[in-house]
Amino acid sequence: MELFEYQKQGIEFLVNNRGGMLLDEQGLGKTVQALNAVNKMAPVGWKQGKACVVVVVCPAIMQGTWRHHIENILDNRIASIVHSYEWYGKLTNFRGLLKEIKDKEIG
Repeated sequence: MELFEYQKQGIEFLVNNRGGMLLDEQGLGKTVQALNAVNKMAPVGWKQGKACVVVVVCPAIMQGTWRHHIENILDNRIASIVHSYEWYGKLTNFRGLLKEIKDKEIG
């Protein structure tokens, strides 16, 4: 996928600052920028034999979009977990997330 110059700048901003906020208008590729930044930053936190785990919290309607882009952009050594804001409203779900992260990190 060819990135626009502003997307490349957004990715570099996120990488250089180890995170940040992308405040572009809807439809300009913030998801793509964020996932490309994760690819670039992941080796820093990567441990031998363990996958990096990325947790995405988004509106329920955007889960499919995130999963699609994750499948096409994220490096295979990066595991992902995608849930909606509403899902985190239940404490039992949040506690289960910790186990889910640990399971993906090891696997």
